[in-house]
Amino acid sequence: MNDQDIANLFSLFDSNGDGLIDYNEFVNEMRGVLSSLRQQIVERAYRSIDKQGLGQVNVSDILRSFNA
Repeated sequence: MNDQDIANLFSLFDSNGDGLIDYNEFVNEMRGVLSSLRQQIVERAYRSIDKQGLGQVNVSDILRSFNA
């Protein structure tokens, strides 16, 4: 790869343009776009944890919802 290829690849992963690739940027790029079915499943799973509908969950919420 030449320098331009490397710069292009880096900017693809650096979605917020801060010159760094954080974990979420890396995972989001590697995972790609969710299909609509997978998106629905993820949303349904999240709503089952976020029982109050606040749009945020904490460890206690997760522990109450998860049973291995």
